[in-house]
Amino acid sequence: MKIAILGFGTVGKGAYEIAKDADNVEVKYALVRQMKPEYAAYTDITFTTTIDDIISDAEVELVVESIGGISPAKEHVIEA
Repeated sequence: MKIAILGFGTVGKGAYEIAKDADNVEVKYALVRQMKPEYAAYTDITFTTTIDDIISDAEVELVVESIGGISPAKEHVIEA
């Protein structure tokens, strides 16, 4: 199963760590507000700043929301 994580802070990174140890789960995308140099260390994820990359990819079967707060988290979950 290919998944996307919305947000890559403490909770998002934790979700990534759990997912990478799970059988048959691949984190395909992580949605972030802005690109950071430290993301280069995660060679198995595509980092994106737009939800459109995630919702337009038919391979993504599950979206994990770890942004927190109401907006834009709610809007992104509704779009997904």
